[in-house]
Amino acid sequence: MSRLSQLKVLLADVGINEDDELLATYLDFAGQKILHKMYPFGMPDEVTDVPFRYQSRQVEIALQMFLKRGAEGELTHTENGITRQYARGDIPSELLSDIPSFVKGLG
Repeated sequence: MSRLSQLKVLLADVGINEDDELLATYLDFAGQKILHKMYPFGMPDEVTDVPFRYQSRQVEIALQMFLKRGAEGELTHTENGITRQYARGDIPSELLSDIPSFVKGLG
């Protein structure tokens, strides 16, 4: 199943049916977050997509980003006994915590 199809299934589960182009954009942004975490000082030319082992994480990140739509950057919010606080303002840090960073040595 494609990443776009997976994201659509997860959103349909909570009653959301969105345009493919919008969801593909969220998947692209999520992929860029993963690749930036993996290669913080520049991505090698041969890397063109998120590695297979992190593609499901890409869907999870895209889902989180989509569901926070309209509350981007929110640091704290309390309403009817529900409190929200986004530490990083975009995605939960635990979604990126197990993705290693690769760097090249000098020389």
